[in-house]
Amino acid sequence: CSFVTDPRLPQLLASPFPLRRHCASRGDPHFRPLQGGAADPPRAAPTDSESQRMSKLHLTEPRFQILRAVEKLRLTSLWIPNATPQWGLEALDWSALEELDLSGSQDLHSFFCEPMTHLTVLRLSYTSLGDADLEEVGTNCRELRWLDVSYCENITSTGVVALAPLTQLAKLELSGCIGIVQEFSLSCPSLTCLDMEGLGSVGDLTVMELIEGSCGNMTKLWLGETQVTGASIGLLAEHAEALVTLDLSWCDGIDGDLEDLLSSSAARLENLWLRCVPLSDNSVQALAKCGRLKSLNLSRSQWNGSCLLYTSPSPRDS
Repeated sequence: CSFVTDPRLPQLLASPFPLRRHCASRGDPHFRPLQGGAADPPRAAPTDSESQRMSKLHLTEPRFQILRAVEKLRLTSLWIPNATPQWGLEALDWSALEELDLSGSQDLHSFFCEPMTHLTVLRLSYTSLGDADLEEVGTNCRELRWLDVSYCENITSTGVVALAPLTQLAKLELSGCIGIVQEFSLSCPSLTCLDMEGLGSVGDLTVMELIEGSCGNMTKLWLGETQVTGASIGLLAEHAEALVTLDLSWCDGIDGDLEDLLSSSAARLENLWLRCVPLSDNSVQALAKCGRLKSLNLSRSQWNGSCLLYTSPSPRDS
């Protein structure tokens, strides 16, 4: 819970000037740790025990009044008391909120039951959200451009399909959502970045529709450990002109012939992960023509009976 402390926070929030970014810590008198009484003054270097206490903030409804007109808000690892009925939106005017990060927070059910018309960035990774919550997001957050629900284990294919109304969604992160055990049908015409790494039940049906629906705008695609086959690779080759980052690691259904895909994306491809993927001679020759590559991982890939061990920094770090 990396919050920045500013003892002037109440005065800043009360000022008539728009606040572009708000971060809070236990040094703010409007917040107090879950364990312990009144907030202590901030320290330059908190101890490990103090850092653990700071990882969860106990917020009650009246104290959220200070958050009026905030445009960017980061409140990670919150503990929301169940006794506070629909604590977030009835009493507050969050109409100006554009970015919201609640990663790691718990008990966020019914948080998105009211429209958030200006919200464009929403990060909810490692939360307990389920399908009903995603349905509310799809209904009440129509302006979203970036949605991160990675490692939300209660989400299934039903919840993802409920995101169909988000026609402006450009970045969708679903990695680690182990509850997604079926293919799903979702078309996002504005999608440019898609992360489905680790979704072992997702294959061609889902991936091909998403690729076709993106209208050739896909720039970053993580499909590691999915069930995609040559059918998806062939379609991706037809829409790969803008592709910058691609991860196909541990995709057992790929037959090894990636020549068309690598040739069509050679002009812009910068980050490529092909761990444990067989490579044909034509694929290696096409790979040699990708002159803009900055990050390449061929660890344990098979080529001419040899196991490659070449690796460079992750494309996620580039």
